[in-house]
Amino acid sequence: MIVYNSKLIGSLKIAALMLGAALLVGACSTAPMQGYSGPALPPEQTALITSGFHTDLISVDGMRVTSTSVAVTPGVHTIVLRPTSDVTNPFGYQQAYYLYSLVDGSVTFTAQAGHRYRADVDASTATPAMEEANETASGGNRGYGLGASGFVWNGYVRDQTTQTRVAMSDPMPLQAEPRGYRSGSDNRQ
Repeated sequence: MIVYNSKLIGSLKIAALMLGAALLVGACSTAPMQGYSGPALPPEQTALITSGFHTDLISVDGMRVTSTSVAVTPGVHTIVLRPTSDVTNPFGYQQAYYLYSLVDGSVTFTAQAGHRYRADVDASTATPAMEEANETASGGNRGYGLGASGFVWNGYVRDQTTQTRVAMSDPMPLQAEPRGYRSGSDNRQ
């Protein structure tokens, strides 16, 4: 016969809950990642890059991003980004399609000390010229090009200190599937 100590089990449950809560808070931390080597610098000597709504910030200068914001030193930086897995409809109505990107985009810009930057994406319709150029470049394969959904996305960086857009990526293709249907678990390569 096994005898359980109810006080010990209760204490273990509480400890497990507290550990879980601490891990959750740590995982949700919004503290900026340090995107440079050496000791931490004061904010007035760095620039802060933050991901915007519906934007995954993948890397900065080849360093994988593990936070929603990254502190960098002043100078030229390249960020890699993509729309999140559920990009908002560019026309503001309830969309019947799930839009996603199979590719990442990159934006290069010059960061200034003490400035705050926001990396964002915009979705729009592909122009006929974009679709035709893409179809020609892809050998007529419309399945994975700009013409696949008729939508494209651009990544851009906005200087929140001066309220100006400082850099933008080339148009990148958005794929589309009817809502409620997913052909794969992630759909990205």
